[in-house]
This record gives sequence, structure tokens and C-alpha cells, in this order.
Amino acid sequence: MTERKIGNVEAIAFVLTVMINHILLNLPKEIIRSTSSGAVLNTVFISFIILGITFLIGKLFQNFPQLDIFDIAKFLGGKWLKILLRYFLFTVLYVYC
Repeated sequence: MTERKIGNVEAIAFVLTVMINHILLNLPKEIIRSTSSGAVLNTVFISFIILGITFLIGKLFQNFPQLDIFDIAKFLGGKWLKILLRYFLFTVLYVYC
């Protein structure tokens, strides 16, 4: 078996799978618990915020074709930003997974 990096389609599918599982299993319970009667309005508000952040990230990534987030961090902040980002992402994944 040859070693290769995952492509854009596989990475997008992986992220979508994780996000959909989180939304379907955990988010509705937490929203109802924290906002009770305003759950529907809160869900709409969160959806607009997420769409805005997704649009912003998409626009920012257009300037860096064929690069991943670690390459962009190295370009913007050098070796230290790349290490800091890697530490932060792996810490978050460890805590929430």
C-alpha cells in the first residue's frame, strides 16, 4: 500500500461527518437545556453565524490554493505559529473526542 495525503474531497467528507455527528447527537440537547423556550431562535441565530464563518474561511482560503491550514500558518507566522496551531488543534481534538 502506498502512502499518500488525503485529498480535498476526503478531508471535506471527514469534517462534515464529524460535524453532523456532533450536531445530531449533542447540539439539540444542549440548546434546549441552555435556552429552553428560545431554542428555535437560538438555532437560527447560530446557523447564520456558522454560515458567515464558513463564507469567511472560504474567502480566505482562496488566496492559498493547494495549501492546508498548517502551511498557511507557517507562511503567516513562521515555525512557531505552525507549532502553536498544531498544539491547539490536537488539544481541542483530544478534549472533545
